[in-house]
Amino acid sequence: MLLKIIIRFVLCFNFIYIPNKCFAKKRLELKELESKLNDAEKYNKNLYPNEDLEIPTNIVIQMYIEGMSSFRAATMDFQVDIYFQQLWVDKRLKHSGSKRILIKDKHTFAMIWTPGLYFANAKEAAFHDVTDPNFLVWIYPNGTVFYDTRISLNVICMQNLSRYPHDTQSCKLRILSYAYDNNQLVIEWKDDSKAIDVNKDIRMIDMTLRTIRPSITNDSYASGVWSCARAEFIVDRELMHHLLQTYLPTSLIVVISWFSFWLDIDSVQAKVSLNITTLLALVTQNQAARMSLPHDSADVKAIDIWMGALMTFLFSGMIEFTLVNYYNRRTKRKREKSKNDYDACCGNSNVISNCRHNGLSKKYEDDISSKSSLFPRSHNCILRRDIE
Repeated sequence: MLLKIIIRFVLCFNFIYIPNKCFAKKRLELKELESKLNDAEKYNKNLYPNEDLEIPTNIVIQMYIEGMSSFRAATMDFQVDIYFQQLWVDKRLKHSGSKRILIKDKHTFAMIWTPGLYFANAKEAAFHDVTDPNFLVWIYPNGTVFYDTRISLNVICMQNLSRYPHDTQSCKLRILSYAYDNNQLVIEWKDDSKAIDVNKDIRMIDMTLRTIRPSITNDSYASGVWSCARAEFIVDRELMHHLLQTYLPTSLIVVISWFSFWLDIDSVQAKVSLNITTLLALVTQNQAARMSLPHDSADVKAIDIWMGALMTFLFSGMIEFTLVNYYNRRTKRKREKSKNDYDACCGNSNVISNCRHNGLSKKYEDDISSKSSLFPRSHNCILRRDIE
């Protein structure tokens, strides 16, 4: 019985005292770090870590793409949601702890030197604060700082739309420091295949992400040369979306317009209605296809050539109908005029000699065999007797 009591006491001591001792140790380490940060002689956040050595500080970055939206041609931009990690060594932050120290307090984090990286070609950028500020900072015993945060970006992407919608676009995300040039700070991607990782569940409506290429360059500005990291997004436009939304409907409109070729030549109202309706439908489809494109763009695109060819087919059909209708009416007028001339000149036997004198008898003799239905039988008989 006594042995059981002793065992229970030891277990309770381990579960209560030891964790409290660990928590107390962590609080002591964090308090020691905050004390160092508040001491201007030991730590100055306005000086980069290697300033006393006059060598640049290396910033290793890594990125995880959580989500992406379509690459919009109308506004020349795209949206991306990322987890952005930065790692650097600041020996001034060395501590005596055996493990890393987690910092989640914004006030404490504000006292630490950071490289001040920003996204040069981002229209808008926002941190996430729901349900808690989405960032963390780990400080390792050797002074290594790991900073991770979640950012949503609206990035500029100037697209070449000459082959739209059969195009492939290349959009770059540029990352550099705002305050430190390449003599003070050098940016580099994490040296492995996971420098940029992508969520496999990303799906876009009309674009397919082919690959993301990380690279490092030095960009020259009036103020100096700055180390710059680039993430190049290579995307292909999804053709099936445009096939179903544009190519198939417009092709059917042109096929429907061909029905007018099988209508009777005298069905003028039906032919005109069909041609006008299909033309208006094609114009509507053209406007719908261009809604996702820049309104003030003067460049000729592949979709413009397609729509222009279809417009040419429809307009050619209307011209064909107009010409056929014109020649049909002209032929009818000639026949009516010939019949009227014959009736006026040769319809009376008293003026047959006048017909012979005007050369009409021979003319209508030839026409009788092929167009006898145009004239009364009595007229044909009179003409034949006169010729004989």
